[in-house]
Amino acid sequence: MEWNDHTVVCRKGDIFLYQPFQIYSVICLGDEATDFAYLNFDVSPYYQRTHFEKVVLGRQKNGAFCGEEFRNICQQMVYLHAELPAQRAGRSALVHSMMQLTLVRMILARLPDGDEISSRQDTAADTTLLVNRALEYTQMHLEQPIHIQSIAQQLGVSESTLYKAFIRCVEAPPSKFLTQYKMRHAEKMILEKYTLEEIAQSLGYSSGFHLSRVFKATLGKTPAQIKKRLRK
Repeated sequence: MEWNDHTVVCRKGDIFLYQPFQIYSVICLGDEATDFAYLNFDVSPYYQRTHFEKVVLGRQKNGAFCGEEFRNICQQMVYLHAELPAQRAGRSALVHSMMQLTLVRMILARLPDGDEISSRQDTAADTTLLVNRALEYTQMHLEQPIHIQSIAQQLGVSESTLYKAFIRCVEAPPSKFLTQYKMRHAEKMILEKYTLEEIAQSLGYSSGFHLSRVFKATLGKTPAQIKKRLRK
């Protein structure tokens, strides 16, 4: 498995965590047939994704989770997929529980000895709630340009209060974080084969060209690169 300047060899039973917006290439070693399965998941509320990426993706060297513990998880996932029909009651709940357990173990595996899980437990509830309300407002008004002053007014707080809440909760200014949120939504729409003009109109940008510039500046890749990956 190769991406950017990283290379990792995955063996039977390993779990590999793909990073968002990265392009990977895979080479099969040996003649033995290889099967693999993948699960797509999201972390919610949205602001908690930042903490997950910081702990797990920020600390990972090769992206692979090996060892007997993760192989057991992999075997259980294979069993759920092979033995339980998709329509069977409770299958989705079992998969969901397994994913939660897997993510917890991934976080614990990335924490060095003696570290404490500091997933913003020190963040005041009102600060967290304010960030979540800003995200909810942005989600409900995706077709509008991002104006921090307007968002702050709608939430009944000052711009400085909103700014401090984002810095404390997600370590990024509100304009930057909300733009990232929109660009991740744009990437999903690109994969769903919407045109750039349609996406720009849906997300409050003046043109497809304007959207492309923001997309590149935010995610480090152009919409054309995402489309190329889709064609593969």
